Amino acid sequence: MGQDLETPKPARQFFYAPLIHSVNLADQAWNIELSKARLAEDPNEKMVHALAHQMQIEKYDRFLARNAAFRRDNTPEEQDFLNNRGYGKLVETLQ
Repeated sequence: MGQDLETPKPARQFFYAPLIHSVNLADQAWNIELSKARLAEDPNEKMVHALAHQMQIEKYDRFLARNAAFRRDNTPEEQDFLNNRGYGKLVETLQ
Protein backbone atom coordinates (compact mmCIF):
# COMPACT_ATOMS: atom_id res chain seq x y z
CA MET A 1 0.00 0.00 0.00
CA GLY A 2 3.08 2.24 0.07
CA GLN A 3 2.79 3.37 3.67
CA ASP A 4 6.41 2.38 4.21
CA LEU A 5 7.47 4.99 1.65
CA GLU A 6 5.84 7.72 3.76
CA THR A 7 8.21 6.84 6.63
CA PRO A 8 11.83 8.06 6.81
CA LYS A 9 14.39 5.37 5.92
CA PRO A 10 15.81 4.71 9.39
CA ALA A 11 12.34 3.80 10.68
CA ARG A 12 11.17 2.22 7.43
CA GLN A 13 13.06 -0.98 8.20
CA PHE A 14 10.48 -1.78 10.90
CA PHE A 15 7.85 -2.32 8.20
CA TYR A 16 10.01 -5.18 6.95
CA ALA A 17 10.82 -6.72 10.35
CA PRO A 18 8.11 -9.40 10.08
CA LEU A 19 9.56 -10.45 6.72
CA ILE A 20 13.19 -10.70 7.83
CA HIS A 21 12.14 -12.75 10.86
CA SER A 22 9.89 -15.11 8.91
CA VAL A 23 10.92 -18.70 8.21
CA ASN A 24 9.12 -18.55 4.86
CA LEU A 25 11.53 -18.22 1.92
CA ALA A 26 9.05 -16.15 -0.08
CA ASP A 27 8.94 -13.64 2.79
CA GLN A 28 12.74 -13.59 2.89
CA ALA A 29 12.90 -12.88 -0.85
CA TRP A 30 10.30 -10.13 -0.52
CA ASN A 31 12.27 -8.57 2.33
CA ILE A 32 15.41 -8.46 0.20
CA GLU A 33 13.50 -7.01 -2.75
CA LEU A 34 11.89 -4.29 -0.62
CA SER A 35 15.08 -3.53 1.28
CA LYS A 36 17.10 -3.10 -1.91
CA ALA A 37 14.45 -0.95 -3.54
CA ARG A 38 13.33 1.10 -0.55
CA LEU A 39 16.17 1.20 1.97
CA ALA A 40 19.47 1.02 0.14
CA GLU A 41 21.04 4.36 -0.75
CA ASP A 42 23.40 2.74 -3.23
CA PRO A 43 22.17 0.07 -5.67
CA ASN A 44 25.28 -1.99 -4.87
CA GLU A 45 24.82 -1.69 -1.10
CA LYS A 46 25.07 -5.07 0.58
CA MET A 47 21.97 -6.18 2.41
CA VAL A 48 24.08 -8.15 4.88
CA HIS A 49 21.50 -8.95 7.55
CA ALA A 50 18.72 -9.62 5.07
CA LEU A 51 20.96 -12.02 3.15
CA ALA A 52 22.22 -13.72 6.33
CA HIS A 53 18.65 -14.35 7.49
CA GLN A 54 17.71 -15.73 4.10
CA MET A 55 20.77 -17.98 3.94
CA GLN A 56 20.00 -19.49 7.34
CA ILE A 57 16.41 -20.27 6.31
CA GLU A 58 17.57 -21.73 2.99
CA LYS A 59 20.02 -24.04 4.74
CA TYR A 60 18.19 -25.00 7.95
CA ASP A 61 14.51 -24.11 7.34
CA ARG A 62 14.52 -22.23 10.65
CA PHE A 63 16.42 -19.79 12.82
CA LEU A 64 18.66 -21.93 15.00
CA ALA A 65 18.78 -19.42 17.84
CA ARG A 66 15.07 -20.20 18.38
CA ASN A 67 15.60 -23.94 18.89
CA ALA A 68 15.93 -23.72 22.66
CA ALA A 69 12.80 -21.58 22.99
CA PHE A 70 10.88 -24.13 20.94
CA ARG A 71 12.50 -27.00 22.85
CA ARG A 72 13.99 -28.41 19.67
CA ASP A 73 17.24 -30.32 19.70
CA ASN A 74 19.98 -29.11 17.39
CA THR A 75 21.24 -31.49 14.76
CA PRO A 76 25.03 -31.99 14.80
CA GLU A 77 25.30 -29.66 11.77
CA GLU A 78 23.19 -26.99 13.50
CA GLN A 79 25.21 -27.28 16.70
CA ASP A 80 28.43 -26.91 14.72
CA PHE A 81 27.04 -23.73 13.12
CA LEU A 82 26.12 -22.33 16.55
CA ASN A 83 29.43 -23.37 18.12
CA ASN A 84 31.30 -21.52 15.39
CA ARG A 85 29.67 -18.13 16.01
CA GLY A 86 26.65 -18.93 13.83
CA TYR A 87 24.84 -15.84 12.65
CA GLY A 88 27.69 -13.47 13.55
CA LYS A 89 30.15 -15.41 11.42
CA LEU A 90 27.64 -15.59 8.58
CA VAL A 91 27.30 -11.79 8.65
CA GLU A 92 31.08 -11.39 8.61
CA THR A 93 31.38 -13.56 5.51
CA LEU A 94 28.91 -11.29 3.68
CA GLN A 95 30.61 -8.01 4.52
